Amino acid sequence: MTDYETCTVRDLSRAWKPHKKLLSKTYPDGSHTAIRFHRACSWLAEVEKLVSAETGEVKNIDKALVYQWIAFNALYGQWNEDENIPKKDISSWREFNGKIVKLDEDELFKQVLLDNREQVETIFNNQFLSNYFWRDPTELAARQSRKDLYSSHTWYLEEHWTSILDQLVRRIYLQRCQLIHGAATYNSRENRDSVALCTEMLDHIVRASMLVYVRYGAYKEWGTMCYAPVK
Repeated sequence: MTDYETCTVRDLSRAWKPHKKLLSKTYPDGSHTAIRFHRACSWLAEVEKLVSAETGEVKNIDKALVYQWIAFNALYGQWNEDENIPKKDISSWREFNGKIVKLDEDELFKQVLLDNREQVETIFNNQFLSNYFWRDPTELAARQSRKDLYSSHTWYLEEHWTSILDQLVRRIYLQRCQLIHGAATYNSRENRDSVALCTEMLDHIVRASMLVYVRYGAYKEWGTMCYAPVK
């Protein structure tokens, strides 16, 4: 198994500890970088509690997807200082994806996307995970909503990993929005396959992001975080 599959919150926290100490000395009032990582770990730890010790399977994929997204959001979230509100999710995570992939000297994201190509293409082939389809839920729209699947063949061939990652996260984001905004029934039979796939892939994305964050991003500028602690 690979790093992004085997690393736990405990592993990540241990690897982060030296950076945390140095950041606390550099930024006595607290570093946004360290707080982002701490918050992400706290939610990813809750995901790990949902994994069955006997089977290794996630016992509640709805909760897991929500917790995984919160962990991801802790890393990518940006504060719009001009408007004094959080920046829009899509622009924030696209910026984060571009930066984290660029920092990824170990090519973890390449590995994630190659190891799980079948899962990625299944998500791209699912019209229910396309905003385009929901604007006009017809058979024609369903066919057109699968264009990411055909585009991904070129992206894989040309190693456009950020393009694949952006479209993958966009579709996972739609599933997340359906859950968060009450547009899906809890534990619904209708969406088990798509939620399970999104949960599996988001877990890989979050853990790979945190590994790159530890190894190459500890002293990078990640922008102003949302709702920083106030003393």
